[in-house]
Amino acid sequence: MSFSGEKQDAVRWIDDNQAVITELSDRIWLFAEPALQEYRAAAAIVELLRKEGFTVETGVAGLETSFVATYGSGYPVIGSFAEYEAVDGTSQMPVPYKQQVLPGLAGCYDMHHGLGAGAVGAAIAIKHAMEANQIPGTFKLFGTPAEKNAFGKNVMASAGVFDGLDACVGWHPSDETGADWFLSSQIRCNNQTAHTFDGVSVYNAMPWGGNNALHALELTDVAVNFIKDSIIPASSYPIIASILNKEYADYAVSSIPGVAKSTYISRAMTRAEHEKIQERIFDCANGAALAMGVKVSNEVLTGTWEPIPNLVLARAAHKNVEVIGAPRFSETDVEFGKLIQKAIGAPQTDTPFGTLQLAPPGTRPVRNTMITTDITTFSYKCPFVMISTNYLGAWGMPDWSTASFSLSNIAHQSFLTAAKIISTTVLDLLRDRPTLDAAKAEFEERTKDVRWYSPIPEGRPVPKRDPLPPEHYEAVIDAFHNGPKWEGWEPELSGRMATAAQNVLQQNA
Repeated sequence: MSFSGEKQDAVRWIDDNQAVITELSDRIWLFAEPALQEYRAAAAIVELLRKEGFTVETGVAGLETSFVATYGSGYPVIGSFAEYEAVDGTSQMPVPYKQQVLPGLAGCYDMHHGLGAGAVGAAIAIKHAMEANQIPGTFKLFGTPAEKNAFGKNVMASAGVFDGLDACVGWHPSDETGADWFLSSQIRCNNQTAHTFDGVSVYNAMPWGGNNALHALELTDVAVNFIKDSIIPASSYPIIASILNKEYADYAVSSIPGVAKSTYISRAMTRAEHEKIQERIFDCANGAALAMGVKVSNEVLTGTWEPIPNLVLARAAHKNVEVIGAPRFSETDVEFGKLIQKAIGAPQTDTPFGTLQLAPPGTRPVRNTMITTDITTFSYKCPFVMISTNYLGAWGMPDWSTASFSLSNIAHQSFLTAAKIISTTVLDLLRDRPTLDAAKAEFEERTKDVRWYSPIPEGRPVPKRDPLPPEHYEAVIDAFHNGPKWEGWEPELSGRMATAAQNVLQQNA
């Protein structure tokens, strides 16, 4: 089975331009830019999209590393999105054992570099197919920074950037290929709060007259741990504390701390459950502050929502999944995957990157996961389908082990496959008005009693971080080229990464 017409044109463009897409992915990997510092990643994507004929608006919704790229005009308006930030402290060399590129460097353990590149490849393929076949309608690619912090999409959605979409097609690497991620997996949502305790610091040999902010923080954590199992009737939900007392470092060891700060992240089934969890955490902080005689400031940082699935769109996308199939991994890829399984103590299998079975949407029992993502924001704005392609190891969630093959053919096959599924599905939706109408009817039914809002408090300034210095990029390139490589990938990597490094360093000039 194969495609014809505009869908064949899109797939052919992706096949013919693999080097362009993979070079973009390599560069974003070398940038290693954390959330809200993705200046060069966003610039590289925008430059390519403008070269290919897109109209691009940058810095939308006050986010300096965001963009909206548009091609075409009129109804329908179909969208997709790119992510391109690295995650602090997760850098990993392409070797089957834990080895950072640089200590503390940000990395891509669930392939955001390829997630962005795959979405861009799909966007350009869609544009070429629309142009060649005179397909009416509008396609938009949204550049959404800071997914791991749940900032970008919340801020952009609140500003109305995603309004007016008739449908949206996104993707994320997974341990399977399909179109029913929101149907077969119980994606949860998260909530993040911060609590700053303000006391009085005094000499700790004579602590009377002082008010220990750190003790208030500790008392809060004790209370949260005592009550967290009885807040909501969920089968399993975690509340995780991150005690950040950086201010304490400014105090001499002979003084009790006058300022302390903690953050909490909770994961639950629904946004409504988080409202209850948040209320009780605030109660704990307020009670601890009262007991210790300090002041406390409680604030919501951000959060995500549970997904709204769309079976009509999922079935439409699945038709393309059946034709394109799962990523095709080489014997070298499988060999590396087995080495990773051995390194982490997992059983060695012939399918180290998950199941390659392509299950039709809505036909499997729902599996319970602890995954949360701000991608779900789109599902409250329009009919939305989440494509997944094999990449993450069958052993579970991402860490150094999945980051280790982010420069390999494993990654390439994953995001090139995703680009093909996205582009062919978008082209279907531009032509197939009855399916689009049915998807919109399902969306309206599922959301009729829902009012989406951003968990970020209204009026809070959009967070900003300065660009990384040129020395950062030079250090990453130097450390990568001088670090260990797996011999199975050495010939492939050397020339390709040299090209990417040259393009990165040109931006330093």
